[in-house]
Order: sequence, then structure tokens, then C-alpha cells
Amino acid sequence: MQHHTPSDPFDRAVDATEDEALTAQDLVDFWREADADQRRRCAGANAMLWRNHFPSEASAEEFWQTVKAAVTKHLGPMVDSDSEAGTVILGNGGTLSVHNIANDIQSTTPEEQAEHVDWWVRQLAKQQPEALEAHLARWSQVKGALRMRLMLSPFPENMIGTAITDELMWCAAIVVPNGAVPAPRDHLERWGVSAETVLFHADRNTKRRHKVGHDLTRTFGRPVHRFRGDLFATGALTRLDQHLGALSEHGALIMAPTSHYLLAVPVRDLDERIAEDAAALFTSAVHLWSTGSHQLPLAMIWVRSPQDMELAVIHRPFPGRPFFVDIVAPEPMRSLLERGEQLHSPAA
Repeated sequence: MQHHTPSDPFDRAVDATEDEALTAQDLVDFWREADADQRRRCAGANAMLWRNHFPSEASAEEFWQTVKAAVTKHLGPMVDSDSEAGTVILGNGGTLSVHNIANDIQSTTPEEQAEHVDWWVRQLAKQQPEALEAHLARWSQVKGALRMRLMLSPFPENMIGTAITDELMWCAAIVVPNGAVPAPRDHLERWGVSAETVLFHADRNTKRRHKVGHDLTRTFGRPVHRFRGDLFATGALTRLDQHLGALSEHGALIMAPTSHYLLAVPVRDLDERIAEDAAALFTSAVHLWSTGSHQLPLAMIWVRSPQDMELAVIHRPFPGRPFFVDIVAPEPMRSLLERGEQLHSPAA
């Protein structure tokens, strides 16, 4: 298992000082220097390469067998499992991924791993549909537990919010013991409320009740705002104007590499500085995405307000181009981003 040192390119990017000038060649060199392990970690959205978190194939396999045993014990017989992807298909049709738990316990002993895995699966058992129903039954108990967040969208047709990509959604979610679940659209009739009412309470609760840490970091000398917290840290989107100061009509570019982080750079003017700011934002996001848990798709979003956001850049890796991105922003943002070759990694 690899451990980061100050010489690692990801860390040099994050630790760069304000005095360092950002050029297209800097980022080209940065991507070229990224070692093979980091390239594997960033190989794609399917890339929950959980085995990379273990020092040997044998220790990874031991962990995998521990997971399967705990799942069978607490959740019943499995329908299928995929050790390469790190997924288990449950009897109720649900899918579990081991990537987050593998990342969390990578430095523990086998005995500690077994205890942690057993606890993790027991918590997951409490979040299965039949166990969650008690938390979703009445509007009176749901209303105060609603929050807004960016999250994966495995079933967008039953979620309440705005789709950013096929895999990512800005939506209303419900705080449940040890986690969060999307507010299910098929419960609206039971609750006797509209989707707009759900979104209103989720937005209000997030603004009033949810706190995040906020600091300003620099990547290649460019400022990047970083918000961090629990699974609802991306709810900071509801208060960007408070955190970043008065935003211009052009809003901000944001990325959420994991559920625990939201990164943002204000867009003051539509000029050539956007490409450099976007490159710094993307680099910071890749660092957190490649080392963190509860990963989200690497997508850069252009936000004018929480009700007005659209995809600007999406990470679309393919063999030989693990860092390839597709710029899909509308004009004139698209041309400004395309002008900055910093966002494109060289062909391998």
C-alpha cells in the first residue's frame, strides 16, 4: 500500500504556494508525474479499486471473505457478489459496495477489521428498506430530518431534486441513524405533501441547522474554497453566497469529490482566469477523490444559485486516459474552459 509523502504530485499541488505561477505545462507535468498507483485509483467512475487499500492480495482477499460472512450473517443469503468491483447483491435486490469500508480500515489489524466490518454490516441492516420504513412513515417525523445534498442517484425517478449527471443528483435526503437516504418520491401521497414542499423544508433545514467547516486553500497558487463535514457537507451549496461573499451574476464553479467535501471557486468575470481557477479546482478535487471515502462522480458544476446549476466538466476516463475530461458547459464558459489546456491530461 502506498503512503503519500510531500514529494507526491497530488500533495505538491495542494501545498503549492501563492507565489507559484500556474501554467498549462505545470499541469501537464503534474499529470505525467502521477504514479501508477494514483492512476489506477483514478481510473474511472467504476473505479472503486478497493484492493489498492491493502498491502497484499492475500490481505484484501481475507477482508473480502470477512465481508461476505458478515453480510450473510446479518442480511441473509447473497444473490451474487463481484470481488473485482467490490459489490454484493442482496436478496432484496440492494447492492453494497465495500470501497468506503476498505478505505476506512486499511491501517487496522485483521482482528480490528473483522470487528469493524461486523459493526458496519449491522448498521447497514438498519438501513434496509424494511428497517427504514419506521423512519419514513409519517410526514411529522420526516419534515425535520430533511436536508439538501449532492448524492449518487441509482434510482433518479424516485428521488426529489435536480439531476446533474446520470449518476449525480442535487436532492432532498433524510437523516437516518448512521446515514442518509434520498427522500422517496413514492412517499409523497402517503405524506400528503408535494415535491416542492419537501424541497422547501430540506433547503430551510440545511440553512438553519447544518454546519460545515470552511477554509481557503491554494492549489498552484490559486485560491479554492473548501467546505468539509459529514455526509451532508455538500449542503453548503444552499449558502454559497454567505460563505463566499456576494457572488456575481456568474456564480461559482463547484465540485464535490466525496460526500464530505464541497470545493468552490467564485466566477467574478467570464475571462481567461476561469481556466486557471477551474484547473486548480479540478486538481484539488482529484486529490480528495483519490484518497477519500464516499466518493461522488468527478463533475464540475456551474452554479448561479441552488435552483440554477448545470454541468460544466465531467470526468470521462478511458484506457490510457485516466484523467480525461469532457467540457460540456454552455457558451461562453465552454470556450473559456477549452482555452485552458490545464484541464486536459496528456495521452499516456
